[in-house]
Amino acid sequence: MKPLWDFHCTAGRLDNGHYHVRIETKSGRVIERTGYHPMHELIRILGKDAKTENRSIHDSDDFALDMVNLKTAELVGKAGFTADDFEDIRQDMLLDLLERLAKYDPSKSNFKLFVTRVIDRKVQNMIRYREAAKQS
Repeated sequence: MKPLWDFHCTAGRLDNGHYHVRIETKSGRVIERTGYHPMHELIRILGKDAKTENRSIHDSDDFALDMVNLKTAELVGKAGFTADDFEDIRQDMLLDLLERLAKYDPSKSNFKLFVTRVIDRKVQNMIRYREAAKQS
């Protein structure tokens, strides 16, 4: 199986609080973005790169991030999650989505459906694990 992406990624926090993300592909192509969160920028870079490579994984650059933020906000207050958990929950969801992006196949579904299912399953698993931890 050929990987969708093969790259080296670095990210650093700037003095203004934003993050600078730099990706270098095996072919030597360099893509850089600066923004609020390193994983957000990585998703945006991968989405734009995939469009460039004719692998249309995005209908909208912001859809995945909006979905993560919405589901994170909905999860706060359920199963013992608090507002203090917001950033941790969001990072867990983003990381899970990033790990699963390589498995996305545009011939099987559109990107919005893929993102929605990945995030919904992550929410279900987080609730299940939290409730199981409470019972033990």
